[in-house]
Amino acid sequence: MKAGAPRSKKELKARISWWWRRFLRSILIINDTPHRVALGVAIGTFITYLPMVGIQMMLSAGLALLTRANVAATVPPVWITNPITIIPIYLFLHWLGNLFVGGPALRWSQLYEALAAIAAKRSEEGLWASMRFAANDFFYTILWPMTIGGFIVGAINGAIFYWLTYRAISAYQHRKMLRRLEWIKHSKPELISNVQSLEDSPL
Repeated sequence: MKAGAPRSKKELKARISWWWRRFLRSILIINDTPHRVALGVAIGTFITYLPMVGIQMMLSAGLALLTRANVAATVPPVWITNPITIIPIYLFLHWLGNLFVGGPALRWSQLYEALAAIAAKRSEEGLWASMRFAANDFFYTILWPMTIGGFIVGAINGAIFYWLTYRAISAYQHRKMLRRLEWIKHSKPELISNVQSLEDSPL
């Protein structure tokens, strides 16, 4: 895919389709039940919208273990918030959260400066020091509204991604089973005959 912002709705639709295919490929290789995989995806999707950069994967893995979801399935959706998308997503989450708690609007430059300050603190003193710094300096003005918005968007998108992933995994595993049965039917017909004879035999 080409870098840069999409120039038209058609290109945007193509990029979303490309991302969804890549996402599905990374999920379909996971050998687990549709529910456990879909639940892992839902957890990762929920966590990615919370303003907790740096510990999102740890939180996703911990929640997946608690709910017996597939841990590996939590990883791809966490990257929804990446260096390219994080600022527009966080601005929207802050705007949404402010509808409930009030407060001044957050400008692009303010969020960029806050993220840069947190990143600098992390590089100098480590992850936990940067988290304390963010909580002390930006909790009420940035993090609290953003967290509320993140809960709302994360819960809605998590439910949507659970449903989509469950259907996709179920269909993929069903087709895979049919292909395997078809291969057995043509490559090892004696196995099919043995199974049929067992089914026909009286108990």
